[in-house]
Amino acid sequence: MSAQPIYDSQGQPHYPTTITAEQTAAVEAERAARIQAAVTARQQREAAVEAERAARAAAEGAAALASYREQAHAAWLAAGGSAAEFTDAAWPRLRREHLLAQAEERLTRQQRAVAQTREEMRARGAYQL
Repeated sequence: MSAQPIYDSQGQPHYPTTITAEQTAAVEAERAARIQAAVTARQQREAAVEAERAARAAAEGAAALASYREQAHAAWLAAGGSAAEFTDAAWPRLRREHLLAQAEERLTRQQRAVAQTREEMRARGAYQL
């Protein structure tokens, strides 16, 4: 036994339906679960990408530091210093200074990028302080 259609002013049939509160709740729960699963999957993908980016940055940083150490060591020896003095006294100080300079450069680069974006947005009229 099927319900008789109701026709609208355009002649399109519409079938009367009854939706219970339980059906509505089930549909909403299923939709919420789908959305939560999608959000969780996206967060996991973003975390994996961020972990990969951090690992790549750490590897690049370690390689750059090793290269700097080799250059500093060669310069130290060329200036008449000993390998023992370089390892014990000079390298920790040079390493600290080099890492501080790199951190300052990254910060300066970020500040320049923010300032550039701010100016571009001001030029478009999209940024007001």
